[in-house]
Amino acid sequence: MPQPIALCLEELGSPRRSGRYMRCVALKGRQPGLGVDAHGDIVWHSDRPLGCELWVSADEQLILLRPSGAPGVIVERAGRSLDAPFDKPVVLLDQDTIELAGRRFRVHVHGTARAVSPPTPLVERQGVGRLAATVALGVAALSCQKTDPTAGSRPVEVRETPPSAAPLEPPDAAVPVLEDAAVDAPVDSPADAGGEAGKADAGKKKPKAIEVRNHPPDPIE
Repeated sequence: MPQPIALCLEELGSPRRSGRYMRCVALKGRQPGLGVDAHGDIVWHSDRPLGCELWVSADEQLILLRPSGAPGVIVERAGRSLDAPFDKPVVLLDQDTIELAGRRFRVHVHGTARAVSPPTPLVERQGVGRLAATVALGVAALSCQKTDPTAGSRPVEVRETPPSAAPLEPPDAAVPVLEDAAVDAPVDSPADAGGEAGKADAGKKKPKAIEVRNHPPDPIE
């Protein structure tokens, strides 16, 4: 059974250092949760028209889906770009970028979420010394900048048909929800353990053409 995925969305070109990174959790199945609205704002369980939805597929992939009628969404990976089609799941990888409504976000995938929580900005904590807060913010930001050494060699995958909506779990079986102020630091992705050897191998790989997959995984039961 797929689990929620912890990720950060980094707004590129933002003049702000504090708050540039938004900690997020993508829920399993196409249910109300994480998204980016038509104005480029990151939202949670929103009634606003969405530019794209972000959720987890049955085969445990982070999915971007552009609803019918939504403005253009561009996914970029390793110098290649894809104009996301309507209502077809696009598989996102660590370090992909999303552009819509004139705003660009880099995706930092951290792995399985320890708890479900609304999007929360990564900011300096009140009551902490200025130097300590700056150091803590820098360390947290660096954890978002680690790369998946194999991501650049993989094509952007588009699935032909979106899966059916996943049934919601009963409250006692759901992953616990945290309040905004209690969000844990981002969880390192398993790909982070590759070290320098993984980075060296990544430099030798040539990015492949963007791939379109015809058959999505079976819906979550």
